[in-house]
Amino acid sequence: VIAPDLAERILLAQEKMTAEPEKEEHRIELADLVAQTGDGPSARELLEGVTTLAESDSAKRVHIRLQFLDIAEQAPSAIDLQDAIAKDAKNLAARHQLGARFLNAGQTTAALDQFLTILRTDRKYETDLGRRSMLDAFKVIDDAEIVADYRRKLSTAVLA
Repeated sequence: VIAPDLAERILLAQEKMTAEPEKEEHRIELADLVAQTGDGPSARELLEGVTTLAESDSAKRVHIRLQFLDIAEQAPSAIDLQDAIAKDAKNLAARHQLGARFLNAGQTTAALDQFLTILRTDRKYETDLGRRSMLDAFKVIDDAEIVADYRRKLSTAVLA
């Protein structure tokens, strides 16, 4: 089920894209919103026509969101991941997948907590995957207060 405000934003973005199909920023905006619904294939299809703004921050944001969608789609269920972590708190692969699932579900602090735990548990795991995942998540989280709070936590963890 798509949240009403997201559905409304999608309709507005579709209208903009219909009115000005030559403007790539409308296509990118719609791709980002569609990705937020979990529809990765449709979001990718929208990005296929983007050339001029392919390296823009907004296009990169959509690509990051799609990467988290891919991770979550390939992962076991959230319940299975939580069970795996309960059995082995150092199961960092499960934590990463659960973080991606949480992020896609809009549970941003739960996602960031998983990524932060990866960082604190093993900084070298998958070439600093915990830190890299947090930095990517910051780019797709719209709540500036949460991002600022977790940037501080990230800095503290990195300097520890």
